[in-house]
Amino acid sequence: MYKESSECYNGENYSGLILIALDLGIDIGEIDAEQKIIIEERNRFLESEIREYKSSLFWEWAGLTEDQRKEAVIAFGLSKGWAL
Repeated sequence: MYKESSECYNGENYSGLILIALDLGIDIGEIDAEQKIIIEERNRFLESEIREYKSSLFWEWAGLTEDQRKEAVIAFGLSKGWAL
């Protein structure tokens, strides 16, 4: 956890530091205005990353059943004119 907390500190990842502190049972005290702004910016960045992942083909593929995956592969092959 030390390495992770050092990386969070050096990268101004205060939300990561807070999570580590809570995991360790450490009282974090009050969060100042600057830290709050940095945490909110980090949250917006992470929310954007999550939206991007959820809109990816990989995310859709992971949510398919085995039968749906087979159908998708066949449909893709047929759309390319492959004889299946």
